[in-house]
Amino acid sequence: MSKPNYSIFELEQISLITDRYPSMKTSRFQIGHYSSLERAEAEMMVFVEYDQNEETKFRDTFCYIIREWKIDMCCNDFVAIRTYLPDGSFYEENMADKKGVFRGRPENRMRFHHGDLVEAFCHDRVFLGIVASIPFTPKEVEASMEKGKKLLMENGHGKEEAEEFFRNRTRLDDSDDSYSLYIVEAGHIYVDSELVFPTRRKVSSRLMNILFKNLNSGY
Repeated sequence: MSKPNYSIFELEQISLITDRYPSMKTSRFQIGHYSSLERAEAEMMVFVEYDQNEETKFRDTFCYIIREWKIDMCCNDFVAIRTYLPDGSFYEENMADKKGVFRGRPENRMRFHHGDLVEAFCHDRVFLGIVASIPFTPKEVEASMEKGKKLLMENGHGKEEAEEFFRNRTRLDDSDDSYSLYIVEAGHIYVDSELVFPTRRKVSSRLMNILFKNLNSGY
């Protein structure tokens, strides 16, 4: 007899320790685990209220993250990940489906484009970066799949075999919902879409020149 497929929701607070570009140190506080998204969001709002009170505020919050995990799942792959702004309002989510397949990010859900300056949470730091490329759109994913099927068929594989190959073996996953960025400290990196934010501070002309120079020179 199969068991119900339950989820748990992990709530994490990301706070800034330093606040100067080009990178800022953070602290990560795992607030708790909850039986529903609604309970996790309700607990988040308790911390938001603390942050809005100068007497109880401990540190500047950068964002909140809620990850949904399926229990009894191999490798601890998350089912969904959502980010929230310091005031508790929803910001973004990874657009892979419940099976972890990424079918493209719609154009109206693209927050940034080539050349935009951003802040990105990566490796326990918040980096200032510039967007080099954006996630694939659904049309681009479909076109890439069709091109791959055509190449297989041209090399002697049947249509059904080609479709089976791309359906079961070759697919994009949650890591493909990401922006390609250039950052001063590490060069070229990929950061998940839900962890890329608008800049919240003034960017000096020196840093701006470095970012645009490296973007235009192809690193």
